[in-house]
Amino acid sequence: MPLNDGTGFKLTTSQYFTPSGRYIHDVGIEPDIIVELPESYFELEDPTDEDDVQLQKAIEVLEN
Repeated sequence: MPLNDGTGFKLTTSQYFTPSGRYIHDVGIEPDIIVELPESYFELEDPTDEDDVQLQKAIEVLEN
């Protein structure tokens, strides 16, 4: 929406639904697989993708 001083704004709104139509805004979704990051991960100075056990599990699940 343009404003009189030459500026403007754009407002976008959305709602979040699961494929089955369940409204999940401010509720979230319970994960099927829970993988906790070990404390040692947070102590790494420059962690790599290989250090990220959550990412590695996600890749494993997607590949199978």
